[in-house]
Amino acid sequence: MFSVGSVLLLAACAPDASVDAPSGTLSLAVGAEMPSYVEATWTSDADTRTRLELASPDGPVLVTDWQDGAEATALPVLGLWAGDTFTATLVDEAGHVLTTEAVTTGAGVDALGALHPEGAATWTGYLATALVEPGISVALLLAPNGRAVWNMEIPGAPILRVLPRADGLGMWALLWSGEVGQAPGRLVSYAWDGSLLADLTPAGNAGEGLTHDFIARPDDTLLFLGTDTRTVDGTAVVGDAVFRMAVDGAGEEKLWSAWDSFSPAADLADPTTWTHANTLRWSADSGTAFVGLRGLSTLVELDGESWAPVHIIGSERSDLVFIGEGELFHEQHGFDVRGNRVALHDNRSAADGTRIAVYDLDREGGTVQEAWEFLPDPALFDYVLGDATWVDDDTLLANWSTSGLLDERHLDGSSPWALTLDLGRVFGYSALVPALPGSTPAFP
Repeated sequence: MFSVGSVLLLAACAPDASVDAPSGTLSLAVGAEMPSYVEATWTSDADTRTRLELASPDGPVLVTDWQDGAEATALPVLGLWAGDTFTATLVDEAGHVLTTEAVTTGAGVDALGALHPEGAATWTGYLATALVEPGISVALLLAPNGRAVWNMEIPGAPILRVLPRADGLGMWALLWSGEVGQAPGRLVSYAWDGSLLADLTPAGNAGEGLTHDFIARPDDTLLFLGTDTRTVDGTAVVGDAVFRMAVDGAGEEKLWSAWDSFSPAADLADPTTWTHANTLRWSADSGTAFVGLRGLSTLVELDGESWAPVHIIGSERSDLVFIGEGELFHEQHGFDVRGNRVALHDNRSAADGTRIAVYDLDREGGTVQEAWEFLPDPALFDYVLGDATWVDDDTLLANWSTSGLLDERHLDGSSPWALTLDLGRVFGYSALVPALPGSTPAFP
C-alpha cells in the first residue's frame, strides 16, 4: 500500500502533461537524375541536435549525422538503394520521435536486373564496382544486400574501376577499351545526384593516355597508370608508368616508369604487353603505392614520396624471397593491401584455374610467403580483370570478374553471401567504401 509520501514522490517524478513533447516537420525528395538519391528537409522545436534514422521493410539501413540547429535544408541522404520504400524518422538526442515520413526510390537502370544476391552478408559498408556487358557499362555502389545505392550508366568504353571522390562530392569512374594503341582512357566524375562534375582524358606519356587503374588521393590529386612506349632495336616496346595530376586534370607528371626498374628481354613474344600494368593500389599503413605488372607476374611497392621502389615481389628482380609452401602469383589482376598482407586475384591459366591468394610480406626479414588460397571447385578462369578486397583481417570480398560472381569469402573457408550476374556480364574491379558522406550504415 502506498503512503501519502510515496504518492507525492511519484507525482513529482511524472512527466508534466502541460509541457508538449518536441515535434517537427519532414519532407523527402527523390532526385530527378539519380533514382536512389534523396534530399531531406526538416524543422523541429527540439532543444538538442536532430538526425534521421532510415529503415526499409527488412530493418535499419542508416542514420544521418547529427545536425545542429532547428532545421536542415536539402540534406543529401546517401545509402538508400533503388526501387524500395524507406521510413525516415526524425529524432533528437533526447530520444524523442519528432515525426516520420516514407519515401520510395526510383527503379534504377534496367541493367540492375542482372544482379542476383544469394545468402546474407556479414560485411558492412558499400562496394564500388562496375557492371559491363556488350553496349552497356554501369558504375555501381552496392549495399550488402546486393542492391545499388548509386548507379550511373556511362556511354563509351567499358568501366574498369569505380571509386569515391576524396572530397566526398561523388564518384569517379575509369573508362578504357583495354586495348593498347586504341583511344586513351577517360576519368569521369559524377555527383551523388547524377550531375556531371568532370570528364578528363589525361595525356600520360606523349599522349598515350591512361589505361587500367587509378587512385583518388586525399590531397585532391589522382594517380593513374599509363603506357610508356620506347623503341628498342627498332621495335616499339610497351612499358608502363605511374602518373599524377590534379583533379581538374592540371599538372600531369610522371612519377615512376617500369623502364626505371626493368629491361625487356631480347625475345619478347609480344612487345605490346611487356609489363602490362593493370592494378594500382595504395597502402595507408605504409604510405606506399603498389603497382601490379601482369606481364612480369610482379608487384612493385613504391615509396609514396620519392616514388622509388621499396620492394619488388615476384620476378627475377624480386628482393623478397618466396618461402614455404604454395606458389607465387601468375598473370594476376586486382589486389588489396592490409598491413603486411596482400590479397590477390591470381588469374593464372585456363589449365590451372583462377584463385584468390593471400601473401604475408616480411619486409625486415626479406621474405614473402603464401598464407592462404581459395581455388573454386569446379574451377573458374577469369581471363581479364578480377579483384580481392579486404573487409577485415579474416574476410575478403572476392571478385570473379568474367565468371560474373562476387562473394564474401572468409579465411576459414565459409562464404555466407554471393552476388551473381546474368550470363555474358562482367564485373569491373571492386573496392570497399566503409561509409558515405553524412551518414553511418546500420545494415546488415
